[in-house]
Amino acid sequence: MLPVELLRYRAAGDEVQPALVDPASPRYLGVAEALIALAESHVGSTLGELREAVRDFVGGATDHRLQRGLAHLLEERLRREPPTAAAPGELRRTLYRIVAERGPIVDEPETVGGLTREVAYEQVGTVHHLAGEEVARWLFADHPEGQRIVDFDRVELTPAWLLRRYNLALAQGLLYRAESLTVTLYPCPGPAFQRVFYGLKRHRLLYECEGNPDLGWDLQINGIGSVHGRSHYGVRMAAFLPYVLLHPRWQLRAATRWDQARRTLYLTDEQGLVSHLHPTPAYDSILERELAERFAALGSDWALVREMGLILLGANSVMIPDFRAVYEPDPRVTAYFEIVGYSGEGYLERKIAKVQRAGRRDLVLAVGQHLNLDPAVAALIPGRVFYYRDEVRPRPLLRFLEEWRAMLDEATLREELPALLPLE
Repeated sequence: MLPVELLRYRAAGDEVQPALVDPASPRYLGVAEALIALAESHVGSTLGELREAVRDFVGGATDHRLQRGLAHLLEERLRREPPTAAAPGELRRTLYRIVAERGPIVDEPETVGGLTREVAYEQVGTVHHLAGEEVARWLFADHPEGQRIVDFDRVELTPAWLLRRYNLALAQGLLYRAESLTVTLYPCPGPAFQRVFYGLKRHRLLYECEGNPDLGWDLQINGIGSVHGRSHYGVRMAAFLPYVLLHPRWQLRAATRWDQARRTLYLTDEQGLVSHLHPTPAYDSILERELAERFAALGSDWALVREMGLILLGANSVMIPDFRAVYEPDPRVTAYFEIVGYSGEGYLERKIAKVQRAGRRDLVLAVGQHLNLDPAVAALIPGRVFYYRDEVRPRPLLRFLEEWRAMLDEATLREELPALLPLE
């Protein structure tokens, strides 16, 4: 996404709109192509050198904010690494020790009680077996601008793609200061609306919904973060926008604050915004991926996989479990896990209410012990409750699953439960 200082928008009355560009414009396509080539030519250079080249390229152009925005988005495709030839922290410590012993860095070599930058770097290099020029290059190379660019992702990257990504970033940026968000999803075939709900879950947005798959959905997104004007909640709304764009027909209205005034942002599918996401979602976090990998390493008869389905909870409510645990010798033995670790006001109660509405004996609520779930409330949950301490660990989870499997009889296994609606 773009920093606030690179956003381009138009405010008129009580409305605000992103200043979108035409992705087919020969002028902008030329600028995008030149910036892509500039980034590609700097593989092997530092990020600071690339940014300096971008500043030279942009110069005093009247559309400098647009060009800098395109360059900023290209940085997302860079893979950078700190230097391996020398540890910048060690170089700095040696330099500070030399300066403490010999005096400060001075411009004139004849100054009493000091040493020039070049001499200081040479002395540091003598300690670390580097040339003075190498010390100068690597001294702050662990800072972002000092990191070396080792790769540039060109997959699916074209000038037109970059311009479309830029338009999306402009729209996302206007949501940084959103206080509430209303999204309408019109009916359509396929799993498009499930992906939108997945985006809500992935970015931990509080929402209310009305509708069903046949009539469409109205989503109202807000929460304590937006009520108190916390910008991080607006950033999460901005990160959610690409999931809305995966739906064929939609419209969005956001209450925002720009230029010290309340302004409404209106967006629809007719504006040509395109999501940069692939429809198939990945894990929500590194922790979830690591849990699945550590569970697989146990070598049991169970498979723990990221759930890609959605449960309809009657009218006006849905749920996407975090994981699905399948007993591979008999796939009828399947459990869906919803992990609850957040302790915000009312959060646990809302989760429990959803699980109760689902009414599924195969839906397990994994609850952190720090939440102090009332045993009387836990007894009302149709499925079982798995308690964990600081994190969900593979071995206790496996023991829980084996105990749960032992409780299932043949009659229970023959019971057909409604299938989950697929996300892909």
